[in-house]
Order: sequence, then C-alpha cells, then structure tokens
Amino acid sequence: MQHAPVSPAEINPRLVPHLEPGESVLWQNQPRPGSFFGPRQIAGGLSLIVLGISLASGVIAPQLPEASRYAPAAAAAGTGLLLLITRWSRRAALWAYAITDRRLLSVLNGKVIRSVTPEQLDRFDLRIKGDTVYWLKLIKRNLNGSPGTERGPDGILVGFHGQSDPQATRARIESWRQSFSERASASAAAFAEQMKSVATPAPGEAAPPPAGVLRVNHPGSGLGLDVLPDWKVTIKNRHDGPLRIFGVKVLPRIIRDGPERPYGDPGDWNFLSVRGAPEAGLDLTIHNRPLETTLDAILNDPFTKITGAEILSSDPDLQIGRFRGFSVIRRMPGKEVRNVEALSAPAMLRQVWLGHDGMSIELQGYALESQPDVQNAIDAMVNSITLRG
Repeated sequence: MQHAPVSPAEINPRLVPHLEPGESVLWQNQPRPGSFFGPRQIAGGLSLIVLGISLASGVIAPQLPEASRYAPAAAAAGTGLLLLITRWSRRAALWAYAITDRRLLSVLNGKVIRSVTPEQLDRFDLRIKGDTVYWLKLIKRNLNGSPGTERGPDGILVGFHGQSDPQATRARIESWRQSFSERASASAAAFAEQMKSVATPAPGEAAPPPAGVLRVNHPGSGLGLDVLPDWKVTIKNRHDGPLRIFGVKVLPRIIRDGPERPYGDPGDWNFLSVRGAPEAGLDLTIHNRPLETTLDAILNDPFTKITGAEILSSDPDLQIGRFRGFSVIRRMPGKEVRNVEALSAPAMLRQVWLGHDGMSIELQGYALESQPDVQNAIDAMVNSITLRG
C-alpha cells in the first residue's frame, strides 16, 4: 500500500499546528458522525435527566419524603447533563486522525490525544472492534503513567474510531509500519555500496566521506563516524558506574541517561544513536577511560544465558584505525511484532569494544537476521571510525 504525502493545502487544519518541522501527512481521516455523540449517548443523558426530574416531582418513589428526593434527583439529572456536555465536546467533527511519516496522530479540538511512533506500536497488537481500529484496550486507569497508555477522551479503546472501512485502515497502518523497515534496508544497501568507494587514508588522516554520507564528529574526543543521512541520528549524555547508597556499593553498574536530542544540538554528549527502523540501528558509547572489558568476560557473561542468545563468532584482535579491541556477533531470539509477521524474526547483534590512548568506545549494531543489507551498513559504519589528531 503506497503512502503518498497529502498536499499541504489539503491537510486538516486541526492537524497542522501539531506537525513537527518537515513532517508529512500520508493519510488523514475523521470518525464517522455519531461515533462519540450519537443517539445512544443522547438517549442515555436524557434518560438520566428525566429520572432526576421524576424523582424531584414525586412521579417516581412518591413515598419518599420531599427532602429525601432532592439529592438523588440532582445526582441523576446532573450526571445526565454532564454526560451530554462531555459527549458533545468529543463529537466526531472535532477529531482528526493522521498517519504521518513519523507517527500515528490523534487530535481532538486543538489537543494531541495520541502520538504513537512505530517503535511504540510494536508493543501492541492492532485489532478491530466494530468500526474502531485500536492498538490498546484500557481496562482500568493507568497507574504507571507510561506515555500513550493513559485514559483519554477516546475511551477504553485507544486507536482510530468510526472508520468506514476498518479493515483497510488496519492494513494501511500495518503497511506503514513495514515501510520503515523496507526503507531502512533500501538506504542501507545504497550506503554500504557507497562506503566501498572510500579510499584508504594516509596514517593519521581521515578520508572525506562519500557524497551524501553524514560524518558525525564528537567534539570532545575527535572521534568521527560515517552514518546514513536519512536515518534518525540523536545524541545524549549517558553516565554509568556503580550505584552507591551512603557510601556502600549496591550495584556494580547502573546507567543513567540524559534527554535525547538531535545530532547537531549544542552541548556535550557521549552516546550516539543511529536508527533506520525500530529493529535496525547502531548505538555508540564513548568512555573517557581505558578499555576495561575483556573478551573472556563477554563470552562468559550471564547475558547470553539470560537472553537465550547464541554467540556465532568473535574477533579477539580487532583493529579499526587507531583503535584496537574485539567484537562479538550474537543471534538473538526472535521478537514478536504482531502487526507485521515479517518482522517477527531473530535478530543479529554486533557488539564492538575498542580502546586507544586512555579512551574507549562501545558499539552495538542491531538488525533482523533477514536484513543483510542493514547488517552490511552496520559493518560499514563501524569500519568508518576515525580519530583526529
């Protein structure tokens, strides 16, 4: 299913203020009239109001003392009136739904109700109930405050309501999710081919990247890495070390992350993420300390047994530019992505540890076993590491 951008002039005005810079709308829709405020809601509200009036006037339960009628009468009539007002403020005409090149978007009367990325969608299962396509059913109010899982004006079914063809809407969402992985594989293949043309630099120098390739530079260390320009590149500060309470080491290592921001934002960073799709990307961590991890420790760590991973190969003497270290390739058990069967597959995880002159780096490249082009692109990014000075 193709996802051609909607012309800017045709985008629902309710969506426009909430689009991010450069974000394209691929599909837009609204609930059918009566989805949130229709005959059933009107009848329910009016019935409660009539009940309240009947109690107050003595038509119902005339044996009750006059003073005893007013409280339940007011409660019934007030609830009915509140129901009508609430439902009217959520009527179908005030909603706007969209599938963009970044997320699923639901807007009500000037406020974003749901904003769901492909990675978030992978945690849920797309279902259909009546004319609603939903990815989450809220049984009770969310207590942990996870983004996108709070009770909202869309009720217990979180998704797109009032769809004239819910089957087509679900298929469109599934196709949209898979398109991220397909684009990641296509751009990865082109990138890996481009990187083959990089000339071998002279000692102590770095060859310029091929045209159209983004070179990420870490200002503090002089580290350089060539990455795909159309993948999402973000940075943040990551602090890891022992957890101490009252001077006592409770845990040998705990990771604390700062806020994620786009590459190019000012400020220090030591963690880089390059993502083409939720299951395809590369993470780089820079440490201002010598390489302390050993290959033997990695081969015998509990991670492999706990996760059910299989170590396929290792390189005990890896050299990339000035860096020396080692690497491991693991085959990870398949992760179920219920919305796209093709993405429910084992993953390949390439882990690299390198050190040079008092600094060290860790890299983790991840892709599905069925994504050889992404694996090749990860190898090309890792092999592009350079160090100025």
